[in-house]
Parts: sequence; C-alpha cells; structure tokens
Amino acid sequence: MRVNKDELIAQLRERFHYTKDSATAMLEDFTTLILENLEVGNVVSIKNLGQFKVIERKARVCPSFTPGEMYEVPSHYIVRFYPYKQAKLAAKKWEVIDKEGQD
Repeated sequence: MRVNKDELIAQLRERFHYTKDSATAMLEDFTTLILENLEVGNVVSIKNLGQFKVIERKARVCPSFTPGEMYEVPSHYIVRFYPYKQAKLAAKKWEVIDKEGQD
C-alpha cells in the first residue's frame, strides 16, 4: 500500500488530533526543512527512521537500446536514504508476513 500526503495528513488528524490545517502545515514545513538542508549539503538524520544524504553518482557507460551501442550517463547528484535499525526491522516484518503467506 502506498501512503500519500493526504493520507499522512488524515493519520495525523486521527491519531494525534491535529486540525486539517495544522497537520498540512506541519507536514509541509517538515518537508521544506528536509529539502532546504539537502540543498545546502547537510545530511538529515531522523532518529529511528534514517538518514537523507545527497551523493554524487559517477559517470558511467551503459548499453543502448540499439544493439551493440553504448552511451555515457554523465555524473549527477541524487538523494540517498540510509535506513536506521528501526526502519530495517519494519521491513523485516514483511519477510515474516510473506513467508507465512507462502505456506
């Protein structure tokens, strides 16, 4: 299941009794802070979740869709997320659920 911004706002309202406007403002402010920090090169660490970091992907050569041809992908920057232990454990729960469903 994919959870979008509106669903996160609804969860904030339901679980923590935010108003719709305050939940929307809080989520937008939080996102803005993360993006602003990434833009200036800061690493953003959130306890029990993980770390957001801008890294450089080096230039590389990849095969083209045309057989026998190669093309160069220039170096560029991306945002990388490194999950902390709690986030990894949340993902591990899905392994257990998946194995139980296959039996």
